[in-house]
Amino acid sequence: MSSLSSSSSSSYDVFLNFRREDTGDNFTSHLHQALRRNKIKSFTYDDLNKGHDIMASLFEAMEGSRISIIIFSKNYASSESCLDELVKIIECKKVKGQIVIPIFYHVRPSDVRCQTGSFEDAFVNHEQHSKRTKEKLERWRGALMEASDLCGWDSSMIRPESKLVEEIVGDILNKLNAASPSSNFRGRIQTNSSIDQQMDSTVSIGRGRSIRRRGGKVGVIGVVDEVGEMK
Repeated sequence: MSSLSSSSSSSYDVFLNFRREDTGDNFTSHLHQALRRNKIKSFTYDDLNKGHDIMASLFEAMEGSRISIIIFSKNYASSESCLDELVKIIECKKVKGQIVIPIFYHVRPSDVRCQTGSFEDAFVNHEQHSKRTKEKLERWRGALMEASDLCGWDSSMIRPESKLVEEIVGDILNKLNAASPSSNFRGRIQTNSSIDQQMDSTVSIGRGRSIRRRGGKVGVIGVVDEVGEMK
């Protein structure tokens, strides 16, 4: 696995994967602008060059990014292109060592991992109407499960939304600085340290999994057996 720590080998600091109809004009646009204000070079669909092959350009941008942020929203799984991008992002994580951060925006992590709620509805529709193969559907499901196992952010845990954006940008700056200690990312933003003072909690996300919540962050921490003991 190669490292993405060298800024010279990366075209972008952050690639944003999201459902445009859900968050493109609100949360994602606010996050994108906040990243740019802090001199973090982030990529969205608006950065695509006219006349170029869309998916090829997106995949090139993903491969050239140091961090990918996945914004899971209510109708995320209804978009085949979002799911194709997600599969590629997980591949970049495995092959290139790319940092991947999920954001659960007004959706439960358990719905993403287990494909319940709106994610279940989306897959029922894919199974009935999509021309994609069964193997492709399984790759989508597997990518959703892997991504939801990663430490990320839960929008229900931090209010207002501007505060959530601030915390995420601070987290990105810390990760970029850790990857390239000689970079100029250090000290660009001051984040509220109250997140470290908030109470931890552990909740089930289904299929024998549980997550640890700390502030707005969530992360899978183990397997819970039938009597609730952590393994």
